[in-house]
Amino acid sequence: HQEGERQRAAATVLCYFHPWTLRKEEADAYAPWAGWLRTEGATWEESLTEWLDGRILCKEAKRYVGNFLYAHRVRPQDEDADVENSDDIVTDEELEVLPTTLVGALSTR
Repeated sequence: HQEGERQRAAATVLCYFHPWTLRKEEADAYAPWAGWLRTEGATWEESLTEWLDGRILCKEAKRYVGNFLYAHRVRPQDEDADVENSDDIVTDEELEVLPTTLVGALSTR
């Protein structure tokens, strides 16, 4: 990833998964004011690394973040583009479910 893309991705993960509040007077170490998600003097990527390194509140949240990061990494790459993980390189196969194929559709992943 390019530097700007890494920073944007780190900011996105923090905004999606790190608890935060818009009420500055009610902010604390676990749910900071939104303007404090990025540690002062640090990049978004450094702030995300710090949070991932033992500051996530519970194992379940850590699993959600890990699954999100894993899914982002394994998306297919467009060989002709400068950007990793192009959405346009692969299309989803349409699934037509009929009464006769419903049981099979529900049992597949």
